[in-house]
Amino acid sequence: MPYLTADQRIALLMHEGTDNPGGKTGLAILRYSPLNIVAVVDQCHAGKSIRAVTGIERDVPIVASVAEAMTYAPTVLTIGIAPSGGILPRPWYEEVKQALKAGLSVVNGLHTSMATNPDISAQMQPSQWIWDVRQEPTGLPIGSAAARSLPCRRVLPVGTDMAIGKMSTNLELCRLDHQQGLRA
Repeated sequence: MPYLTADQRIALLMHEGTDNPGGKTGLAILRYSPLNIVAVVDQCHAGKSIRAVTGIERDVPIVASVAEAMTYAPTVLTIGIAPSGGILPRPWYEEVKQALKAGLSVVNGLHTSMATNPDISAQMQPSQWIWDVRQEPTGLPIGSAAARSLPCRRVLPVGTDMAIGKMSTNLELCRLDHQQGLRA
């Protein structure tokens, strides 16, 4: 099973998502992850600062392409955008293939699997991996309300739509809990 470690260098694929809700995964990674993010790939904002575009207090260059991101020596390309329908447009898909050809592994947060795609996996070397984050394990049951019997307190974020702040609210609550010495 692939996983991210502190020594990896992350390039975030964020085309057209650095300043809108379509990039909520990448924005959450920029805001909350302790991992070493070395570049954001977004042709719409190339050359600008993360602070200026997002207000996030992090020094990460925004570049126009995966090829340009390679100057920052990333080891992993993380897809931080969710285009409508969950499928990458063809030019962005080609950037994932370019990253694999350059030796990067891939973290894929989309609903569409990349690890089983022969066009993608053909680009990989034995040391590389693709982590399809949203691949549910087989036999996953439907909700059963089992959480009600857990001894811990929990927060259930509920919203009327996607990209309205459920994840960000929970991440902020977790951050505040940690500041107060609480386990979260």
